[in-house]
Amino acid sequence: MKTINLKGLVRRDVTPLLEEEGRLRAIFGKDGGKIQLICPADLAYRYLVVDTTVEAPHSVALELNFFNPGAGEFKLGYRFGLLPGLKTRVCIDLALIDSRTIFTPRTPGTLKMVVHGNRMEPGEVDRIEFGIHPCVDDVTLLLEDAYLADEMPAEFPIPEGKYVDEFGQWTGRDWPGKIHTEEELQESLFALRQNGKPLATRTRWGGEAARKLCEGKGFFKTLKTPDGRWHLVDPDGYEFYSLGVDCINPGDNPRIDQYPTLCEFPPEPWKSVCGDDHSFRYTESNLRRVFGEDWMNAFREIAENVLLEGGWNTVANWSNPIFRTGEKRIPYVWQPDIFPTTDLKIFRDFPDVLSEEYEKDAIRRAEALREARDDPWQIGYFLRNEPEFAFVPNLLIADEAIRNPADSACKRGILQKLKEKYGNIVSLNAAWGSSFQSFEEIGEQKAGIETRFPGAKADLKELSVYLVEAYVGIPSKACRAVDPNHLNLGMRWAVANSPEQVAGWQNFDVFSLNNYSFDPTPLMNFAVGCGVDLPLMIGEFHFGALDRGLPATGLKGTASQADRACALRGYVEKAAAHPNAVGVHWFQFCDQNIAGRFDGENYQIGLVDVALRPYPEMMAASRESALALPGVKNGEAPAFDEPFEEIPMIGY
Repeated sequence: MKTINLKGLVRRDVTPLLEEEGRLRAIFGKDGGKIQLICPADLAYRYLVVDTTVEAPHSVALELNFFNPGAGEFKLGYRFGLLPGLKTRVCIDLALIDSRTIFTPRTPGTLKMVVHGNRMEPGEVDRIEFGIHPCVDDVTLLLEDAYLADEMPAEFPIPEGKYVDEFGQWTGRDWPGKIHTEEELQESLFALRQNGKPLATRTRWGGEAARKLCEGKGFFKTLKTPDGRWHLVDPDGYEFYSLGVDCINPGDNPRIDQYPTLCEFPPEPWKSVCGDDHSFRYTESNLRRVFGEDWMNAFREIAENVLLEGGWNTVANWSNPIFRTGEKRIPYVWQPDIFPTTDLKIFRDFPDVLSEEYEKDAIRRAEALREARDDPWQIGYFLRNEPEFAFVPNLLIADEAIRNPADSACKRGILQKLKEKYGNIVSLNAAWGSSFQSFEEIGEQKAGIETRFPGAKADLKELSVYLVEAYVGIPSKACRAVDPNHLNLGMRWAVANSPEQVAGWQNFDVFSLNNYSFDPTPLMNFAVGCGVDLPLMIGEFHFGALDRGLPATGLKGTASQADRACALRGYVEKAAAHPNAVGVHWFQFCDQNIAGRFDGENYQIGLVDVALRPYPEMMAASRESALALPGVKNGEAPAFDEPFEEIPMIGY
């Protein structure tokens, strides 16, 4: 163990208010103030531990960033969130600079922590900076009792106090629409259960009744019109633009085991019925208190009413299965457990895709599609969401397969491809500028090929395409064999930064991307520029604000609910104006809980709050966009483009 002296640390844009060996209280500048809390030699230890208090009216995203010599931008960084005013024992696993994972396990008090960037070796780290991600204002932090160790702390103390009230709301602030009594809760939920008002211009499927594009096929299909625009059509052949909402569930269930003393609970029997020692279902509890055993039917009716009132026409990913049963009012997409894997991983979550195990698992998992293969209300299915390996910028998965010490089918397939191309090792060495004695020696490399032999890059790109095509092609083929009726909606890539990553797009009916920005046009243009000639669908986007209910904005921040609504209209309509776009799906239906969902996200990103009260600004904006979409989609009207105030995100 090594104690860290907090006095006299190298800093930038940081103003000390109190400086002692064991305590540092300082103002960190809003543009991203940083201190050099540890040095490269400290990477000999496994864990960095520091008690941290955020003295601000909102949550803060903190960072630990690692730099190469002379670099202005960090190569790898950790980002994590803390609640305001809560002294938290932060524990950071320094071994994760090898980029083996993007998501780290939670420890009590800390919100979500992620690892961004490219793998680093301890010897290449020149400096390490700790501080805040750019924020809406300057932030005062109190750091205490910092140290390095090879073992995690035995205890993670949490102070007393209540952050969550009995309805699941933040106790630290009041706002318009906040529920204060059970009577207010009853009045609100009863009103929301009344009939919603769908757009009169829509077909029963949510398509555009004035725009029949073809004869119906009985299921949702894609169509490219002579003007070069891609479309979805509903089962009767009418144009359908998928305006969807993800995660339509009765709330996120906060991890109360992370904050054992900070949560208030409703009276019995709801406390026992709706929770355990791990998590508590506050929104379910609210519904049960008002509707009793009919609570789930009430939730379905409330959610459908909110969607129809707002002009939404798609129940999107990770929504409650109740929307796929009984008498349906809104079409849906889904993502059953259909994507194959293998025991051996090449890098992060990338499987050994050339193995027999991968193909067999694809065939087995595809059977999950059978239950809904004849349902005309299903638009289609996503294969999976946000592959973790693809978060690493400029990753060549073939290089990772070579350096992985396992005798994988991917490695064997790569070596066979190289033998077929070059015939002998002399020819390969001439092309790569290498001096291998045999093809087998290539497979024994523990360090990356690309950085040591620049001449190999073209082959590594080609081989990466080979692997990614197998990665998406094998499960796509298996799924098509089970369900030929519905659309394969692709992979929901979180980032798209190279043509190699979009390889295999020909296997999909729709190419899907998640895109957290204020304008999805550049990302859609990138996909098209990589050769993707398919309809494009955005699987996730959102904006949050700090003026209602929660202390974090999510991955894009706006100054107010009015700005948030303006940003929503701009995004939806700019997407619709793109000739390839066929839908955008908002993430998510309900605000997250102040205490954080399973991984610690606590964002104000819902169309409704934790008590299911809709945000009126968002409802009005989505309905206005829904009415405008047919004209915007077909180039007959301009997309909404009015200014709004953006603020730095508070997200992790």
